[in-house]
Amino acid sequence: MNEHKMPATREEAIRKFSAWIRKRPSLEFENYGDVSAYRSELRTIAKQKHRAEAALVEFGASDYDPTTLESSMSGAFSGRLEFGANGELEYTTGQYWPTEYRLAAAIVLEDYNRAARRKYAVEHNIQTERFDSMAEVKQANKRAGLCWFDRSTMRFFGTKIENKLYTRGSGKQFFITSEDCNGRQRRYTIRQVRPNGEIDTVGEFRQYGSLQDARDAITMLS
Repeated sequence: MNEHKMPATREEAIRKFSAWIRKRPSLEFENYGDVSAYRSELRTIAKQKHRAEAALVEFGASDYDPTTLESSMSGAFSGRLEFGANGELEYTTGQYWPTEYRLAAAIVLEDYNRAARRKYAVEHNIQTERFDSMAEVKQANKRAGLCWFDRSTMRFFGTKIENKLYTRGSGKQFFITSEDCNGRQRRYTIRQVRPNGEIDTVGEFRQYGSLQDARDAITMLS
């Protein structure tokens, strides 16, 4: 069984990851034989560097947990990036080291950051599961066995959905619907999305007279 010497402090971990990310890829042009392909590969590796650096910034802003980091390293990117017995980062190449080593660091750090956010959320009762689109919200609602977006119900209330999600700093997510309720004046309602896809009404049903009023109200929510 391989021995791992994890960094004792966050500062040590940052220093080691930063040095790893700054390593030169040392691409060999002879492997390409084409300037365009060579430069394209360099651009990809540069993007991986930016991604890894962004993940490292978030890593540096959270409390350090060596156990969580070790778990991320063993589970992310097939466990190929690890701290060896000497405490230095080591990487087992999959196909081509120059195009993998920074990406491996980015994915490991991103995995750690997600775990850190989940831990913080549990401790502070904050929602962490986020959706990127209303399509994902609808799928989650359906998977939960709910029928909030049932077409017949939406026809009954004359419901229209503004196809945009609003995420507040706490991680809570909202969207806006409007209803005319059988020909009455159309008014707007704020809805909150729960992590499991459930939908809650925030405030009163049809509380707002305009879309902008509802948008402004969302900016005041925590």
